[in-house]
This record gives sequence, structure tokens and C-alpha cells, in this order.
Amino acid sequence: MARVNPPAHPPEELPHTLLWRWRRNPLRRRTDLAQGLIAVGLFLAVLAATPAAMFLIGDTAYRHHKETARHQAATWPHTPAVLVHDAPRHPEPGSYEAKKTLYPATVRFTDPHGHTRTAKTDVEPALAAGSTVHVWVNDEGKITDPPLTTEQVRNRTMVYAVLAALAVPLLGAAAYSYATAGWSSTTSPSGTQPGPMSPPYMSAQTSIIREGPNRDFYLKKRGEGCKHVQAVIALARRRASVLWALLRDDREFTSAPPAAQAA
Repeated sequence: MARVNPPAHPPEELPHTLLWRWRRNPLRRRTDLAQGLIAVGLFLAVLAATPAAMFLIGDTAYRHHKETARHQAATWPHTPAVLVHDAPRHPEPGSYEAKKTLYPATVRFTDPHGHTRTAKTDVEPALAAGSTVHVWVNDEGKITDPPLTTEQVRNRTMVYAVLAALAVPLLGAAAYSYATAGWSSTTSPSGTQPGPMSPPYMSAQTSIIREGPNRDFYLKKRGEGCKHVQAVIALARRRASVLWALLRDDREFTSAPPAAQAA
């Protein structure tokens, strides 16, 4: 069987194998399997918790808004109010827009405590001063919107249920990131260089303890102004390039560079 040699240069992007953490291979670490187990556990937890969270949060929101609507309807009187001044006229009286348009106007009314108050509210166009309109007044004696309707209660309940459904997966993702924070730092933020805690980084860092080409390269990078982590990352990248060249040329490592072949 003919031996397959690797290409002359390393590929820019390595192929991704589906479910590689679950497949037996000599490069799989125990932390890789642990990450896979944590991911599956959190995924199943999110699937189970999402409908439960939607029901609990939605039911709590529905009860709260239903009680709020009942309290508003019982304590907010629909009070008659008298216009203090004429309401503005619409430029197109009788039109469809005129029927839908409301203008702010000052009205006088009596609050639930028996005090006479004045405030502004939206009224139909062209109402004369002294006309009577009805306004909703809250416990503080201020003009407010009408009590919550059944449709408004239902819509607000749906909003809370949807927010709960979105929050559970986000919490699951945050839990996974927190649980595997120390294991996942195998590459730099750019994703192109070995980062702290990765096998290439740890191997390169161990190699600089003893005298030799690895330590010499590390000290060279430090002399160029690189920090410790930057110098070790550069060394790990250099060691990977050397290993790739050995595989490409099908030869063993020697401290002396190989002789250049004549063209």
C-alpha cells in the first residue's frame, strides 16, 4: 500500500468531525469527554426547563396582571370632567382622520377623595368649553389610562413567557461556558494560535526549562520584546511547523538543519 504524504503546507482550516468528543481516538482527553457530557446534560436540562419556566413565569404574570386589572376596575372611577377651554378644531372636519384624532385639553374633575382638580387629557376636536367628558382617575387623583383589558393581560403574559423561554437557553450557555472555562482556553482569542492550557502551549513551556534550541528560540523572542506568553506561543507555533515539516519530508528530527537539495 502506497504511503500518503501530507501536503507541502499545513491547511488554513482543519476539517471538523461531528461528535468527535464521543469517538475513541488517542488524542481525545478526559476533559474533552467531560465537556461532551456537560453539554449533553445542560442541553437536556434546557429542554426540560424551558416549558416549565414558560408555564411558571407565564402563570405568575397572568395572575399578577389579572389581579392588577381587577384592582384598577374596582378603584379607578370613570369620572365626568368639564372642559375649561375650547378644544382645538381639526383642519378637515368630518374626515376619517378627524374622527380618530384627539387633542390635549384642560379639564376640571373631582377625584375619589372629593378634591377638585384640573389636568390635561385627550378629547375629540372642536368640543366647546363646558362640555362633559369622562376620564379614568387613579387612587392618587390623577388622570390615567383605562384599566387593563383581557387582551392586554394576555399580551403581557405572552411577553413574560417568551422572555422566560429565551432566558433558559442563555443561562444554559452561560453555565456551560463557566463550567468549561479552564478547559476551553486551548487557543488564542483569534483562534489561530495555541493558547494557555493547550497541549502545544504546555509542551512548549516545558521545553524551555532545559538548555537547547527550544530555550534559545524562547530567549530570542523575549529579546525581541515579546512577553512570556507571546514567546511561548511563538515557540509552540515553531514546534508545530517543524513537526509538520518532518511529516512532510518523511524524516527524523536532527539538531542540524537538513542539507539543501540541488534543484
